[in-house]
Amino acid sequence: MWGGLVQRKVEKEWTIPEGIQLGPVDDGALIAFWVDRGGQLIGEPEVVKQAVDPAVATSAIRAIKSAVPYPALPDSFGDAQVQVYYTFIPVR
Repeated sequence: MWGGLVQRKVEKEWTIPEGIQLGPVDDGALIAFWVDRGGQLIGEPEVVKQAVDPAVATSAIRAIKSAVPYPALPDSFGDAQVQVYYTFIPVR
């Protein structure tokens, strides 16, 4: 549930860069980022896996930052923060 809310916020902010080089169908950038209990970004998002074109990761990080604040973590979630992994795949 919480993850779906985060996904929708990020998707609203992400635009596929113009003129990027596309790799295989499943080519994408995997980005990791941390969110605190209140929905704020902790530190800088990190590129875990680069896409064929580095512009994909650059635009993905911009979207992650633009989507802040995220929904607060549910009370049932025991930790003070959570790491999110998000794959950005440009569609053809």
